[in-house]
Amino acid sequence: MRTVDVIIPTVGHIYKTSHPFNCFSRLHHFPFPVRVHVVTGGKSWAEAINIGLSQTDGNNDVILMDDDVFINEKTFDNFGQHYDKADIFGFRLLFPDGKIQHAGGVCDGNQVGHLGYKEENDSLTKDPYYVCHATTSLIYIKRYVLDNLKSMATDIPGIQFEDVDFSFRALKEDFKILQLSNEAVHIGSGTKKGMPQFLEKCDIAFAEVKKRHLDDPDFQVKVSKYPLPLLQVVPA
Repeated sequence: MRTVDVIIPTVGHIYKTSHPFNCFSRLHHFPFPVRVHVVTGGKSWAEAINIGLSQTDGNNDVILMDDDVFINEKTFDNFGQHYDKADIFGFRLLFPDGKIQHAGGVCDGNQVGHLGYKEENDSLTKDPYYVCHATTSLIYIKRYVLDNLKSMATDIPGIQFEDVDFSFRALKEDFKILQLSNEAVHIGSGTKKGMPQFLEKCDIAFAEVKKRHLDDPDFQVKVSKYPLPLLQVVPA
């Protein structure tokens, strides 16, 4: 089995009572050998991820994983049987109460969002389906994708949406993103909204991503030909 580099950006110090120590206790659930890179530096998530990427040897596939995501024995169950179907893989993230936080990204041409947000987990298909973006809270990226795209964009003002930008850049290069129903729990996804001016900063970041991608007629044509009708869930 090939080794996979796992990058966990923390953007700060690690304390024994914090999320990472609980996150680390679950890493034995990976079904393949991993090299773990815990990044405490960087002024943003994108910068922290790029620091982690610079620490890899340039040969392995990469998993990006937030320090408040808890994987389990089923998160990568049967992952191998889907490996040849796509270039990037997203995973279903659940709130602690079992409702969906993220089941793939949807796009209507002018807006983006989380598929299934706050819906019951059994409301969506268990079959894999293609999506237009996946969250870097838990994402598997094949090495050749990174060889092409290089890194996360650090020049997006505001906060968030670096993963949407990364996904859209991947689509422009004809890479496919497959969303799996394999589950993990994302306990901190709702806490960021308590950050000062969180929504305002998100709006600034989205405006930049929209200008770079959604306002591009060529990108709209490419997305329109993508396997998934973007506001529906269709089994792959």
